[in-house]
Amino acid sequence: MDKIFDKFIQNADNIRETWQIVEFFEEEFKKFKNEVNDYENNITKEQEMLKAIRAEYLEIQDALKNAKIDLERLQEQNKNLETNIYDVDSIDNLRKNIPIRPLEKVDIRLKDGIVVKANPARDVYSKEIAEKYLISLKELRALKSKLMNSDLENAKLKNEIKDIKAERKVI
Repeated sequence: MDKIFDKFIQNADNIRETWQIVEFFEEEFKKFKNEVNDYENNITKEQEMLKAIRAEYLEIQDALKNAKIDLERLQEQNKNLETNIYDVDSIDNLRKNIPIRPLEKVDIRLKDGIVVKANPARDVYSKEIAEKYLISLKELRALKSKLMNSDLENAKLKNEIKDIKAERKVI
């Protein structure tokens, strides 16, 4: 307000009639009104942006809750898998599906790059021990596969949680 009156005092020498005074203040009032409109428009835009940010924040919170629930579920499944490693039914199923056959020929790679076929040694182990070894090997592979899948899923969920936390800190 003081600036307007300072401007008016500076231009007072050029003003000769009252209509010039009225015109000067009307122009200043229009400028003031435009500034107020711009300010209100900026406030409205900022309010809309704030609403969008709040909505996004709520979505992120929901996603974080869902990710935590999924992580807890997967951790529970992982614990169940660890406790059920020696599940008799799955081991019996594996035993039924294992084809047991003796080695016929073995490839041997020599230092000079030549591949030689050789007959395996016979009767080093009894047939029962060889069968048990094959069954144990198959069980171990199946359990390792399950464990790797669980670890992979846990790693994915940890990364998602880390990303969600990072996004949350940005907001």
